[in-house]
Amino acid sequence: YSKDISSPEKSFDSCSRLSPYISWGCISLKEILYKTNSLKTNNSRMLKSRLTWHCHFIQKLESEPEIEFQEFHPYFKNIRKKDNRLLTLWSTGKTGFPFIDACMRSLNFNGWINFRMRAMLMSFASYNLWLPWQDSGSELATKFIDYEPGIHWNQCQMQSGTTSINANRIYNPIKQGKDHDPNGNFIKKWVPELKYLPNSFIHEPWLLEKFNNETYSNCDYVKPIIDIRETTIKAKKKIREITKEEGYWAISKEIYVKHGSRKINSKNKRTISNSKNSKEKSIQYELKLKL
Repeated sequence: YSKDISSPEKSFDSCSRLSPYISWGCISLKEILYKTNSLKTNNSRMLKSRLTWHCHFIQKLESEPEIEFQEFHPYFKNIRKKDNRLLTLWSTGKTGFPFIDACMRSLNFNGWINFRMRAMLMSFASYNLWLPWQDSGSELATKFIDYEPGIHWNQCQMQSGTTSINANRIYNPIKQGKDHDPNGNFIKKWVPELKYLPNSFIHEPWLLEKFNNETYSNCDYVKPIIDIRETTIKAKKKIREITKEEGYWAISKEIYVKHGSRKINSKNKRTISNSKNSKEKSIQYELKLKL
């Protein structure tokens, strides 16, 4: 579980795969927790931790239902542009980035993919394609057999940088592919257009052109629809500019007080200080860590 949870291929066997049954009410969290408590392993502790986060995110949506439609932080409203062409290419696994397309095609076929790959797909849509998270989030919602609104929309905003209280993670799909599918086996399975490419080029097939190799130019696979480096730089710059606007941090602190996770004390219990000064210092510390 702990070792292979991030692998798009191995996670099909290593993850609990209970999420669809939880979402559809076939099994309760209480029953899962009861069974898990009988296992004294690191894996069981990790699973219980994720069950806790499951409830944490659902409670966020219950306390503020508009999270499904409106940005946590109002300064991020309408910063992205609709583009149905890019949305369709992303949704159908035709972006020209092998690992992105393999993950999306696998999701389209199975209705499930692991958490890291979900985060990467959302990050790519929000930062590199600069699509509204509401549009890409709605696309993903129709694909997941374990769709849970509380988790889904919180994660969509977290992976799009609109919460202001979470670290902005712009996943590099090339690096993610090399880390979690080093030999390209997962890519070759879901992007058969590239199955005859040598492993050294499977994550960046466009590099073959520099060697005057006709293998890439003759295959049916699409060329990248965006420049990954350029779009990443632009996205970071735009987000950074927004954080410098007057009043941004004051609103962020209010969001943290309402939705931020709390630090854990020595007894492993979550606490919130009653002292206004202590709360202010805690918020500032957490924001520095996360932003």
